[in-house]
Amino acid sequence: MTGLASSGYAEGPDVAALESELAERVKTTEAVAVPLARTGLYLIFKHLIPKGRKIIMSPYTVSEVVNMAICAGLEPVFADIDTATCNISPEAVDVMIDDDTGGVLVTHFYGLICEVERLGQICRERGIPMIEDAAQAFGAQIDGRPAGSFGDAAVFSFNLYKSLSSFLGGAIVTNNAALAEKVRIELAGYPIMPKRNFLQSVVSGLITDLATHPLIYGLLTYRVLRFGFLKNVDAINNRVKNDIAPVRRQQMPSSYLKRTSNLQAKLILPQLTEIEDRIIERINCARMYDAGLRDIEEISIPPFRDDGSHCYWYYPIQFSNRTNLVAMVMKDGCDIGPSYHRNCADMSCFQEFNQTCPAAAFAADAVVYLPTYPGYPHAAVRRNIMAIRRYFGRA
Repeated sequence: MTGLASSGYAEGPDVAALESELAERVKTTEAVAVPLARTGLYLIFKHLIPKGRKIIMSPYTVSEVVNMAICAGLEPVFADIDTATCNISPEAVDVMIDDDTGGVLVTHFYGLICEVERLGQICRERGIPMIEDAAQAFGAQIDGRPAGSFGDAAVFSFNLYKSLSSFLGGAIVTNNAALAEKVRIELAGYPIMPKRNFLQSVVSGLITDLATHPLIYGLLTYRVLRFGFLKNVDAINNRVKNDIAPVRRQQMPSSYLKRTSNLQAKLILPQLTEIEDRIIERINCARMYDAGLRDIEEISIPPFRDDGSHCYWYYPIQFSNRTNLVAMVMKDGCDIGPSYHRNCADMSCFQEFNQTCPAAAFAADAVVYLPTYPGYPHAAVRRNIMAIRRYFGRA
């Protein structure tokens, strides 16, 4: 992190190098580095879809995705998800498109590419753009075609817990040169991400790395997290949650309107050569979970794919009484946890856009994360499987 103290933090050749490498890997003509994936969504919405139009999206997401549409002057419309995959349902999208629809945002949730080819066909037939939220799916592909290359534009996230991480960061990819130029012109008027903001994320990341070191995690961190969950201690539980207090935004926060620093790009570049190996590690964990849990009919498990179309950011299972399941499995010493994603279609802050989305409502209360991150021990995967099997009397 010596770049923080050098003149190479703000300006340098690495942003351009990253953009070139991303475009080549994703097989698009354009890539534009952005300070946050949500900023990328905002810029795509703003420069691709006319104000006042509707944007169809999944309700099972974080509130800031919805806010980016609102800040860009669009009306969010929620299409329910597919129960098995947590991805937006093509059937739900198809019936919701009308003359006021300006575009469709599709999300590759938990690293699983959605039915993007079918959704793309629906959008093309209706003459509207499709945007991919590929924040969790960098490196996933279908028959050699990468996530992010199917729509009119896409965003990736390089935040702390993503497969590629620069602590803060993201990118837009597109084949639309006019869109990319508009985005670059706007970004040129933004200041560079301040060092203090970036440093806060770095410190948070280093603390997380230290807390999750196998020795410290087993002796201290896990015990604290388990106590917090079992005793419902918000001060502890909120440390591992996202979207704790969602609000509706009308204007973009100034902290989002920044440019990517050279150092952010510099951190990502060497990781690009490691992404395939990282995905293989995640798939290997998923293979074990699939084999160990597929016979438990009380839970829903994601489809197992080892063809590269699912990079398993997490292995998400669904169970109607997840609180009890997580509590009992935690008592067995396993580090699983409930999802923090919500059903934005019934949030009070988005009351004007509320809609009945039963599959998203169920997922918001039922999804449990099983770890798959690179370096996660297979012995820990087996312990998680056995603890879940014991809970359901299948040991």
